Amino acid sequence: MSKTITKFLLMDLLFIFIFLSNSFAQQDPLDPYGLDSVLFEQRCSYIDSSSCSGKVVISTIIENDEVLAAFTFPFHWTGPLFLDSVSFTGTRAEPMQAKFDTIDNVQNILVCAAVAYLVDQTIKPGRGPAVNLFFTATDTGTVTIDTLSIVLGTFYDLRMDTDEGSTFTPQFEKGIFHIESSDVLLGDANLDDSVNLSDVIHLARYLLKSGSEPGYFPCSYTNADMNADCLINLSDVIYLANYLLKSGPPPQVGY
Repeated sequence: MSKTITKFLLMDLLFIFIFLSNSFAQQDPLDPYGLDSVLFEQRCSYIDSSSCSGKVVISTIIENDEVLAAFTFPFHWTGPLFLDSVSFTGTRAEPMQAKFDTIDNVQNILVCAAVAYLVDQTIKPGRGPAVNLFFTATDTGTVTIDTLSIVLGTFYDLRMDTDEGSTFTPQFEKGIFHIESSDVLLGDANLDDSVNLSDVIHLARYLLKSGSEPGYFPCSYTNADMNADCLINLSDVIYLANYLLKSGPPPQVGY
């Protein structure tokens, strides 16, 4: 065999070795299919253009091909956000029996976890939100959410646990979001660029007569949840009417 052929064979073997090494480095051996992942989606945001402050909701999405009995997510975020709360309500993790979260707005750190003790509490294969993060935005700008291994001197690993007892590190996609101001007026339920009694009527018809939904996709609560209690009901109709007719407090930024 000539030296030239030997050289090319060695180069090919080296390339294959490097390629396989990188592939295995990105894939936990206990998750052989490599389909389980954690990523983020911005569900909703409203930033008032005059004050550059408002609300942002970001969903943590899990995509899994195995039945999950538990997960632990340690996150660190940067940017003009203050984490108000974490919610599992309405997510794929809601049936899980034990849930906890620890929020540190000084170091911008969140650790959240959930555990299922019974089979019907586990997360079946699929894709969707596992936990929703509710932030207050103090300015516009770029926000990133990443994972980390050490929180307050304690080791917390990004991990998922299957119903068969194996533990692995899922693939992780860092979240990068651009928070921008909105031109939608608070209280403008019918989106006609003004706040008046027609918005009261529009909201009342929606609640009492199955009228068209208020707000704008995907964050209708920002200009229909007048009192910012995270609900849209008759109290918002009364709140807006009091603002317009009795000089009550103005509509607030809700989620």
